[in-house]
Amino acid sequence: MTDSLFRLAHWQPETAVQLIEIHQAALRDDDLDLQRNTPELADAVAAARFAQKLAATEAEGTMCARVILGTGETEGRVLGQVMASQIERTHSTAWISYWLRPEARGRGIASAALRQCVDILHDECGIYRLELGHRVDNSASGHVAAAAGFLLEGTERQRLAYGTQRYDVHRWARLAGDPRPWQRSRQGHTASGAAGH
Repeated sequence: MTDSLFRLAHWQPETAVQLIEIHQAALRDDDLDLQRNTPELADAVAAARFAQKLAATEAEGTMCARVILGTGETEGRVLGQVMASQIERTHSTAWISYWLRPEARGRGIASAALRQCVDILHDECGIYRLELGHRVDNSASGHVAAAAGFLLEGTERQRLAYGTQRYDVHRWARLAGDPRPWQRSRQGHTASGAAGH
């Protein structure tokens, strides 16, 4: 199962320090999406402050960030992040974002991590509506959203501008009552495993 390739955790100084190398690699490889989604941290002290700031913001109830950590051979290695920001309690909404470092892509990790995050946000945080958006030309991000039960709600024309180029954006959302078929899959896996003992 893809879920066995990673675990979600709160950011800690020792994991946040890995963001220094990840951001530098994104600059070196001209990975614009990763550049925009990872902070530029100067040193371990800045990384510790970053982790502390996330913890404080989460304690305020306006954000929920989880680092995606590798397991097994990649134990403790930062693979990416899933995050809910702009948590608004009056209307019970949140804005979702996610990223993976290049070597973790294409294995279903982002989709599986987002599904776990969906469970946390709906069930533990009590958020009713989750929203996200991505450039129309970023089809991989759309596949991740669909695999986590998000429904495409529309297209915002020329919503983003990078340099002189403007991009349309697909907008997705899911509600707390929307189907979560992965939960049935997990329950079936657990039951079949128990039956074998």
